[in-house]
Amino acid sequence: MIKNQLSTSHILTDDHYKAIGKIAVEWSYVESDIETAIWFLVGLGRNRESIRTAYAITAHLGSETRLDILKTLVHNKTGNSLTYKDLCTFLGKVQTLRGMRNEIIHGLYYPASGSTDTAASYKVKAKGQLKFTFAKRTVAELNSIVQQIVDLRAEWFSVVRHTLP
Repeated sequence: MIKNQLSTSHILTDDHYKAIGKIAVEWSYVESDIETAIWFLVGLGRNRESIRTAYAITAHLGSETRLDILKTLVHNKTGNSLTYKDLCTFLGKVQTLRGMRNEIIHGLYYPASGSTDTAASYKVKAKGQLKFTFAKRTVAELNSIVQQIVDLRAEWFSVVRHTLP
């Protein structure tokens, strides 16, 4: 019964799985919004053929690269204007939530001692040196992050209306 021995169902509750899944899904839309803004700024994505070209260019770019491209394109059009500075401030919020999302989605979960409502995880980075990040989050905290991502998207549409030339 290897299948049962490898199951993680004893580590997380169904509510944890649901909240983590929501974070993954909602974040996909944030990334899509950024990608679409890049397409708009370079004049792509307005018809079927240009959408295919746009995807060919951006599909395999990481989110940090996409954020850098977006900032650069807006700066090229607006210079160091208030528009550009507002976008950079907003993208700082994106970066903060991106880090939280990455810890949650890419973390390895283990049983949290003393609580069934808390998910414990760790993430390892090895960029020059090993760095371990440990976190414990309740379902309520995970759902709060889902709401922060939803709110970020709402703010995004306001920023886009005032930022993109």
